Amino acid sequence: MTPTIPQNTELIKNLIEVLRAHRRVFGQERVYVRAMGLVLAEVMALGRHTVTQLLMVLGQNEEDWSAWYRLFSAGRFDEAAAAGVMVQETLAHVGPDEVYVVGGDGTQAPRCGTHIEGVGWLRNMRTPPFKVGIHQAQRWFNGAWFMPPENGCSRAMPLRWLPAFTPKARRTVTESCKEWEAAVEFLTWLKDQLAQTGRAS
Repeated sequence: MTPTIPQNTELIKNLIEVLRAHRRVFGQERVYVRAMGLVLAEVMALGRHTVTQLLMVLGQNEEDWSAWYRLFSAGRFDEAAAAGVMVQETLAHVGPDEVYVVGGDGTQAPRCGTHIEGVGWLRNMRTPPFKVGIHQAQRWFNGAWFMPPENGCSRAMPLRWLPAFTPKARRTVTESCKEWEAAVEFLTWLKDQLAQTGRAS
C-alpha cells in the first residue's frame, strides 16, 4: 500500500472559521451557504476557476444555475463588507504597535465578451515591447496586505479588487477612474476599517 502524504487538519479548520466569520455579511442563510460552497470549490477545482467549473466541482451542473449567478447581483453580496471581515481577521497577526503593511498594483483581466461591464481596449502586457499589441480587458486595482515575514519571506494577501475602468470602456454602472484614484479609494477605506477597530494609529 502506497503511503499518503499526512494531511494538515488545522488548515481546513482555519478555512471554515474564516468562512464562519463572514456569516454576518450575508442576509440569508442560503446565500451564505452558496458562497461558502463556491469558496470550497475554488480550493478543490483543478481546472479553470469559472463559476461554471466550480458548479461542476460541487456536482451542481445538472441543476438550475441561475441562483448561483445571482449571488453576485447587486444587493446580495457586499464586497466591501466581506473585505472588512478579512481586515479584522488579519489584525490578529499584527500587534497594535506594529506596522500594518499594504501595497497595491494595477492589473488587467482579459475578457472575450464585449458586453461585460468595464471591458475596453487596453495594451496587452503579454506582447513583447518591440511589437506592442492590444486586447479587450478590464482594468483593476489590487490592494493587498503584506503578511509579517516568516523565514525571510512575506506573502501578499489581496483585500480588495477595485475597478479602475477607462473612460472608453463599456460602463453602465461603474464610473471610470484612474489607477491612482482607485488606490486612494482603497487606502481611505482601509484607514476607516482600522479606525473602527481602534487601530487608527
